[in-house]
Amino acid sequence: MDGTPQGKSLPPRTVEVMTRLEQHIPTVPDELVLHLLRRRGDDLSDNELVRLIGLAGERFLSTILTDAMQIAKRKQSLSAKERRQLGYAVATGRKDASKTVLLSEDVAEALQEFGISVRTAPYFVNH
Repeated sequence: MDGTPQGKSLPPRTVEVMTRLEQHIPTVPDELVLHLLRRRGDDLSDNELVRLIGLAGERFLSTILTDAMQIAKRKQSLSAKERRQLGYAVATGRKDASKTVLLSEDVAEALQEFGISVRTAPYFVNH
């Protein structure tokens, strides 16, 4: 079964996308997507749909991490005084200030833009 309705053919562009989807090596493995879907109570047998959901997740992760890196670079460009005033942690004694370090607070800030709030575990202490 090819997933198309009886008596209808898919547009050429859709066929091309589906072919590329089959050849794509996903960052998020199909097994992980299936596991997460099963935990939610969905049991999909359509491998193309599983791969498409994984690709959407990959895109979401990529967007979040790109935004978080931009936040980290923006913070790095601020002076120590400006970072303190904005409530950011101020790193001291870094050997190589040209390297950008992605912190969980940067990821949390990027996730807030998507309406996802992240709380710090109570055993973590702010420096």
